[in-house]
Amino acid sequence: MPEYDLIIRGGTVVDGTRMPRFRGDVGIRNRRIVALGHVVGDARRVLDATGRIVAPGVVDVHTHYDAQLNWDPYATNSAWNGVTTVMIGMCGFGFAPCRPEDRERAMLLMSRVEAIPLASMQLGMRWDWVSFADYLASLERAGLGINVGSLIPHSPLRIWVMGLEAAKERAATEDELTRMQAMLRQGMRAGGFGFSTDRNVADTDYDGSPLPSHQANDTELLALCGVLREFGVGSIEYTLQAQRRPDFEFTAALSRAAGRPIVWNALAQFQTQPDHWRKVLTWMDELNRSAQLYGMTICFPTHLYFTLEEMNQFDDMPRWREALSQPLAERKVTLGNPAVRTALAEDFRTVRTRVFSGDWADIVVTNTRPEHRSAVGRSIADVARAAGRDPIDAFLDLALAEDLKTGFKILDFANRDQDALATMLRHPHAVIGLSDGGAHTKLFSLGKYPVEFLAHWVRDRELMSLEEAHWRLSFVPSWLIGLHDRGVLREGMAADVIVYDLEGLSIAPSEPEMRYDLPGGEGRLIQRASGIDYTIVNGQVVFEGQTCTGVRPGAVLRSAAYDAQSLGS
Repeated sequence: MPEYDLIIRGGTVVDGTRMPRFRGDVGIRNRRIVALGHVVGDARRVLDATGRIVAPGVVDVHTHYDAQLNWDPYATNSAWNGVTTVMIGMCGFGFAPCRPEDRERAMLLMSRVEAIPLASMQLGMRWDWVSFADYLASLERAGLGINVGSLIPHSPLRIWVMGLEAAKERAATEDELTRMQAMLRQGMRAGGFGFSTDRNVADTDYDGSPLPSHQANDTELLALCGVLREFGVGSIEYTLQAQRRPDFEFTAALSRAAGRPIVWNALAQFQTQPDHWRKVLTWMDELNRSAQLYGMTICFPTHLYFTLEEMNQFDDMPRWREALSQPLAERKVTLGNPAVRTALAEDFRTVRTRVFSGDWADIVVTNTRPEHRSAVGRSIADVARAAGRDPIDAFLDLALAEDLKTGFKILDFANRDQDALATMLRHPHAVIGLSDGGAHTKLFSLGKYPVEFLAHWVRDRELMSLEEAHWRLSFVPSWLIGLHDRGVLREGMAADVIVYDLEGLSIAPSEPEMRYDLPGGEGRLIQRASGIDYTIVNGQVVFEGQTCTGVRPGAVLRSAAYDAQSLGS
């Protein structure tokens, strides 16, 4: 009988600990790494890794695959790009706990704030759960091709305890807060890895109204974070209201209340505030003297692809939020109103948005009907200039002529300044990631980040060593979230491994392509890696290149707070 299930032979091992790379083998048995170095013996399967890097699978601690895992157990936008573990339940959003009568409303909320197609959720969700523990069990029963852990999201707790209307309108009473704390404890004992919440008023419900988590006062957040102190595990994921000094000071207070790290969104250089990142890093350095604050960092210039049929990234501007949250027929009438257009243009001029600097040269037409094909590839500034029109009119008239289906792109609204990005990526409290996988399916394609980081920043720009790069991609997020058996290649650790050709790493296509493969024929932007030979999850090859093998060795991960006995009592 073979001694090993799998041997990876002759590769250059970068183990994720920042120790120097070495040429050697990896022996795997019963889902674990059992030998490193010169491995003697035979195996059911041997992979030749000559000339390849052998490294830990990437750990992506910010995704929204809460819905997509119901129909895509591989979380493909991530797994295609070297990710072997994802965390869900981010930004205070999720589907558990959830009473049956609240399911449709939960999907409506996610359809706007995270831009997950409603039809796909309605057709693809199993809904064979109520509690948070039930949800994890549902994932486990269905089988996974990737490892999944979850935080416990804030808004479902509020809705469960207070009811939807009250949760969206007011602060919790003392009794309601006590019940929320009890629900959070239950979630932690079910294996949750911490708590997530969102205070960013630009994130809204499907009708443009506030999220339940927006109504939580400081007392509520501090009390809920205090529950984590009882367990001493996990972390908090927090979407700030704004990147101001007081918001960061409160973030530090949450970390101190929990005694745990806080991972906040998002550390980036934005065109709307091109130099603000310098202040943010200064605040981070100061506040980390008494707290643990880590910024999620997108590692490449980020474009926003959108249509006005489905667009939520202008929701930080009140007039745009009001217009674009209307039903489609009403939205068309509103966008054709000259007075409304004047107000919308004023929003662009006066409101500091997340994604648009107000320079119409930064909005480019990406796809149209045949009769408007001449506009493709041109900026709105150019289209308007050629027609002798105001940009707001050129923009909206083109969209209305195509029932709001015209494709646009906002050019690198984040991280245009590569030198600024390089400084942030090297910061000791930066966390590489923020794929947002499963969310914003028609707006972003960020799952490529591991390949972009390794190919552009490490191979081409030599920003840091390959050893540090894999430490940042795998060990750091594992440590933050509380994964103790993943993120490095060591004997006894889970056998999550990628084997790749560093020189051959690239992304294809270079521009995201729309694939209509979600339930109901809904679309998502996708990009895949070239150069990854094998993606291995718990000792089994899940992808050979970009071909899925069909096995489902992924695990539902549970934190050290997991207490099966108390759940069954």
